[in-house]
Amino acid sequence: MLVTTFNDILGESNFHIIGGNVYNIKNVNHDKALDYGSERFATDKLTDGIRIKANVANIFSFEDAKVQLKIANVEEILYRSLFVSYSNRENNNNPFYENIIPPNNIKGEKGNGVFAGYQLFEEEIIINDL
Repeated sequence: MLVTTFNDILGESNFHIIGGNVYNIKNVNHDKALDYGSERFATDKLTDGIRIKANVANIFSFEDAKVQLKIANVEEILYRSLFVSYSNRENNNNPFYENIIPPNNIKGEKGNGVFAGYQLFEEEIIINDL
């Protein structure tokens, strides 16, 4: 199992989106996106300064792999917008699920969307026998 852990930024509300890719070192053309499922969305709403942990839902078997982890610290409205899009897509075939309207901070006639910023952290790790 591949688990991503990192420390939350202390003293402020944080919204994180976690992702990454796995690259087979021996076959450059063979790469896969890491699927964290709903654990890709993490926040410190309940406890500030916690150690955040996210499990990868899909497992790969490469002899030698390069794992590229990506953690984005995003504004709350961007976090909510991406979470709503993910939730609506994942529950598309659920007859008991009612789609959620995503947040919008674009003003004006026919304006729709989110204007927000983020800070991205990337780390590459080489793993043998993944």
